[in-house]
Amino acid sequence: MLVAALACGSEPSAPIADSGVDPDGGTVGYEPVPPEAPQVPRLTPCPQGWREVVDADDASIATCDPWPETGREDCAIDEAHFPGGAGCEAIGTPCPAGDFAEDLPAGAVVYVRAGTGAGGDGSLAAPFGAIADALATAVPGAIVALSKGTFDEIVTISSPVTIWGACPAETLVGSTAPADAASIAIDVSDTVEIRNLRVEGARWGVDLLPDAGPVTIEGVVFSSNVGEAIVAEADTTLTLRRVAVLDTNAIDTGDFGSALQAEYRASVDVDGAVLDGNHAEAVILYDPGTHLVARNGVALFDDLASKRVAIGRDDSGSCLPARLLFKVSDVAVPIDTDEAQARRIDEMFFVAGYPVRLLSMRML
Repeated sequence: MLVAALACGSEPSAPIADSGVDPDGGTVGYEPVPPEAPQVPRLTPCPQGWREVVDADDASIATCDPWPETGREDCAIDEAHFPGGAGCEAIGTPCPAGDFAEDLPAGAVVYVRAGTGAGGDGSLAAPFGAIADALATAVPGAIVALSKGTFDEIVTISSPVTIWGACPAETLVGSTAPADAASIAIDVSDTVEIRNLRVEGARWGVDLLPDAGPVTIEGVVFSSNVGEAIVAEADTTLTLRRVAVLDTNAIDTGDFGSALQAEYRASVDVDGAVLDGNHAEAVILYDPGTHLVARNGVALFDDLASKRVAIGRDDSGSCLPARLLFKVSDVAVPIDTDEAQARRIDEMFFVAGYPVRLLSMRML
């Protein structure tokens, strides 16, 4: 009680009376200055290799175009036109004259040759015939070298190794057995690398199971996978360098088909990527703590250029942000969400505050 008395002090004093009207009637002697007109958005200077483009309707607005004036080039399966680049660039290394990559680093290397039967010891002279056999014998830190050819199998990586293909054009890894699972699953909380190959199959491409990583995927092409090309689950760490994710297909029901999905505090660092022709969203980020860091330009929005996109009615919360983004990006002419219900659109632009029930229930 003593503490309370010291803290509160004496009885409160009577309220101060209103001071009343100023003698001059309340005139302050000046008029409020109207606010300045809003400035146009500043979207420059452009990243290295991008072009500054002045808006045709308003010369005070300049945007940045990642492609040269001739436009984005169509590239071979082992190439990509990265944003800011002059044209098609190789992903990974060119195919060697022999079966295996010519730039394998020194150290423990376990060799796998496609089409080789059972047996072998993983040496260059007697390679294994399956990736699973190599992983069963590879010591931590080893390189599993894959030859040219197709490896139609399900791969589970549960130790810190590097999977190194001969080249993305001719080293294909992926299961032709359809399933709601990945061709390559990574299930180890340690360093894993996948390099210089192509992932293609009738299921997901690569799945980082909870707590996996750090994982680096470099010089890899993902093509025509089903459901999701790359999935980073809870508390995983993933780095993508110079990758292309192309033509991910929907499952039989017509759902999914995204290039990259990260969820539950996953961390994804992207340094050079092209995500093109995928059935659904290019990138999906779920739940608090999940983040994507894009470096060196990631072409995501450009895929809408030839699409019909629903943005909502003029009084909706999605309409204005969509119109602004389309204007500065110079992409598709939007249409109304009534057409979304009629399924006469390609994509939908949707703005909502977190948490988004439609996304969490996969209703969009």
